Amino acid sequence: MRPEPQRPIAILHGAIPPDARPDDLDTLVQRDAVIAAFAARGRTAVGVELGLDLSAAAARLRELAPALAFNLVETVAGSDALLPLGPLLLEHLGLAYTGCDSGALALTSDKLVAKRLMRAAGIPTPLGPEAGVEGQRWIVKSATAHASLGLDEGSIVEPSRIDAAIAERTARYGGRWFAEAFVPGREFNLAVLDGPDGPEVLPPAEILLLAGVEIVGYAAKWDEASAAARATPRRADFPPSDEPLLGELAALARRCWDTFGLRGYARIDFRVDEQGRPFVLEVNANPCLSPDAGFAAAAARAGLSFDDVIARIAASANRPAREGGR
Repeated sequence: MRPEPQRPIAILHGAIPPDARPDDLDTLVQRDAVIAAFAARGRTAVGVELGLDLSAAAARLRELAPALAFNLVETVAGSDALLPLGPLLLEHLGLAYTGCDSGALALTSDKLVAKRLMRAAGIPTPLGPEAGVEGQRWIVKSATAHASLGLDEGSIVEPSRIDAAIAERTARYGGRWFAEAFVPGREFNLAVLDGPDGPEVLPPAEILLLAGVEIVGYAAKWDEASAAARATPRRADFPPSDEPLLGELAALARRCWDTFGLRGYARIDFRVDEQGRPFVLEVNANPCLSPDAGFAAAAARAGLSFDDVIARIAASANRPAREGGR
C-alpha cells in the first residue's frame, strides 16, 4: 500500500489589501518565508486568509484539513484588537496551531491589561499618570496597535499635553490610547524561542538611539530611507560591563514568558533608565518573523537558521503550559 500523503500546513494570516500600510504588508512577507521554510523540509504549506467572515476561513480550513496551522494573524479587517480571533477560530475547529493561545494573546495585545498583570507579578513596567509622578515626561501610545503605529518624537509630551495628544491620535487612528511615564535611556529587545528543554532566551539586541532620537517610532521601523531609521541601528555586541544588566533582562524575559503563559516564540521590549534600572515596555506574543527582522537576527546569533526557527515553533504547537506558567 502507498503511504497516505502528508496533510498540508495552513498558514493563517489576516487578509491584507494591496493598499495596506507597510507593517501590514509585512505579514505577506512572513507568510511567504514560512511557506518556503516548510518547503525546504519537504512539507506543503498553504496561506489561508482571515477576515471578518469567520465562516469563510473556517470552511477553507476544514477543506484543507491541515496537520497544523501556523498562526500569523496580526490584524483582522485592519484591527489589531481582533488579533485573538485567529487562535479562537483554530481552537473552535480543534486544530493544532503554533504560538500562543487566545488567552495569552488577548492579555498581551491589550497593553493596559498587560501592564496591570506585570505590576501584579512584580515585573517593572513604566507607571501611568495615575501614579502622580511629578517632573516626568510622558509617552502616548495605542493600547492595542502593534508595529509602533502613531509613535514618533511628538509622542513624548509634558503632563499638560497628555489629553490633547491622546485626542489627536484617537481622531487620526481610532482605537484606545494612553500615556505612561517616558523612560529615557537605552532600548533592548530580547527574543524567546520555545525548545525541547523549555523557552530559550536568544542573544539580546540593543536599538541605539543616535542624533538626538529618543524613541523607535513607526518611521524607524518601516521606512528604511528615513532619518529615524538611520538613527536607530541595531547592535548585538556588548562589553563585559553589560553582562549583569543583560542577565537581568534575560531573567525578566523568562518571568514574562511564565506570567503570561507564552508558547512558541515571543519578544520582550525593554527600556533601561539612566540609573541602569530595566522596565518592560511590551510583551510581543507574536513578533515579526520576517527573515530580515530582529527575531531572525537574534536566532542567527544563537546559530539557528530561519528554517530552524520555524521548525522549533512548529514543534511547540499546542504544547501544554509548563509548571510556573498559566
